[in-house]
Amino acid sequence: MFDLLANVMSAPLLVPMDINIDPNTNGLPGINQLRTIVRAVMTIGLILSVLALIVSACSSIRRSTPTP
Repeated sequence: MFDLLANVMSAPLLVPMDINIDPNTNGLPGINQLRTIVRAVMTIGLILSVLALIVSACSSIRRSTPTP
């Protein structure tokens, strides 16, 4: 156990290399177009879900009213 600790302590320290890479602050290429597409799909989904809620409410009201 102590031999392992001694070997680890005597191992040379690894120093990271000096790498100069600037991060891309704009994200992936085409990210703005992707955001536009996602927003459009979410808007369509919201409109369709509200429409489905309205149709469901109308059919529920129609079923619950007694017929003469």
